Amino acid sequence: MVVVNAENEGVDSVFGVKMGEFLKVSEKTYLLNLVCLFLESLEEKEAKKEAFRKYLESSGVLDALTKVLVALYEQQNDKPSSAIEFVQEKLGGPSLSEYEKLQAELSDLQTKYNELLAAHQEQSKELEEFKSSHAVESSKTSTDGEVPSNGFS
Repeated sequence: MVVVNAENEGVDSVFGVKMGEFLKVSEKTYLLNLVCLFLESLEEKEAKKEAFRKYLESSGVLDALTKVLVALYEQQNDKPSSAIEFVQEKLGGPSLSEYEKLQAELSDLQTKYNELLAAHQEQSKELEEFKSSHAVESSKTSTDGEVPSNGFS
């Protein structure tokens, strides 16, 4: 708690403590509280970092990255032109050209899927129209006492 300029207001003491002493104590308390909050925040961040590091270690990510970086470092005389492509290749990911090829293939397959879906929906609609028109014809012939054209009664 910080009291702003209470001495100028004509207050000599607060709860029997001289105003100058009150300000010193409350400012110290305020600063201590700020420091404590800051330290708690740091501890929380450190705990989260440590938990994430343990997760990476237990899942094998740290070992895989270490192996790749060691392999890159050992390429003393024959450094790859693109370190990122080297890392991707060593981790089993596609190269940039392979990635672009896969993206194009995905786009083509998505287009084909959309076309087939539209054709399927159109044929389903036609089938439903056929069924409903056939049901109407069947009900007309059965009410007239005639045998339906398919030979069933």
